[in-house]
Amino acid sequence: MSDDLLTFEAVAGLDAEAKGLALSAAERRKLVDALTSRARAVNQLSGTALGEDILGLLGSALRRPVADLLKETWRQRRELVTAAKRGPAAKPVVGEITLYDHTVGLTLHPTVAISLNGVDLPAMRFDVVGTVKVEAATLVIRDACITGFKSGRLKASVAIASGPFPLMAPREKSIDLSREFALPAGGIPLG
Repeated sequence: MSDDLLTFEAVAGLDAEAKGLALSAAERRKLVDALTSRARAVNQLSGTALGEDILGLLGSALRRPVADLLKETWRQRRELVTAAKRGPAAKPVVGEITLYDHTVGLTLHPTVAISLNGVDLPAMRFDVVGTVKVEAATLVIRDACITGFKSGRLKASVAIASGPFPLMAPREKSIDLSREFALPAGGIPLG
C-alpha cells in the first residue's frame, strides 16, 4: 500500500504491508479459519484449507481507494460542484468547503469461484460493507479538484460477512486531518 493511498483492503487489515493497519497474526489466523470453515460448509469440502487463497482474493477485491468512493459521492454534492467550477485559464478558481458529519457507504459483493480437480463448485459470495465518515473537514478546491484538506477527521470502516455469518469484527481506521496536506495525483476531480 502506498502511504498516501488508503484502500478498503488496508482498512480491513488484509494488506499485510499497510503500516499500523494489518491484522495481527492471531486475527489473521482467525479470519483464515473462518474462511476455510465457510468454504467447507458451502461446498461440503472436508480436509481442504482454502482460507488463505480466499483471503488473497478478498484482498484483491477490496483494493479500491477510499478516495474513489468520496470522489463519486462528492461529484453529486451541489455545493462542491458549484465551488469547483472552472474559471478562465488565466485565473484559477480556488475555494474552501466545510463538510460536517458527512457519511458515505459502500457495499461490495465479491464472489469467489472454486474449482477442485476440474469440477466447478458453488461460488462463495461475500458481503463487504464499508463506510467513510468525514467530520468537520475543510476541503480545498482548486480548478474542479479537491486538492487537500485543512482540518477535520476521516473515519473508514469495513466489515466482512458471508451471508448471515460474520467473518470478522468491523475494523476502523481514523485519520486526523488537522494539519493541511495535499492529496496525491493532483487531487480528487469533481468535474
